[in-house]
Amino acid sequence: AELLVGVAVIVWQTRPAAVLLALLYLGFVGYSLRLLIVRGPAASCGCFGQRHATVGAEHVVVNVAVALVAFGAAAGIGPDSVDPVAAIGSTALLFVLLAVVPSLRVARH
Repeated sequence: AELLVGVAVIVWQTRPAAVLLALLYLGFVGYSLRLLIVRGPAASCGCFGQRHATVGAEHVVVNVAVALVAFGAAAGIGPDSVDPVAAIGSTALLFVLLAVVPSLRVARH
């Protein structure tokens, strides 16, 4: 679902797609918080299919940040006001952060 919504946002660049992305990441915030509260920091988030990727505060922070950016885009920052090269670079950086941050927790264990 995350991949499909991400592709939809990149391809269509519409406000509804941005809202959908924001809502998806708010759901991830709730899921991460639930895991932290119910199971503790040793719980697996399952990021990228890894069983040993534990949930942590960085999950909540990254998911909140993505949701805020997506809501900001839905509120009026449209494709006409964004430099496409900068948008592609920012998207690539976000994917790297989403991949690296959970992996750091795995490496520490």
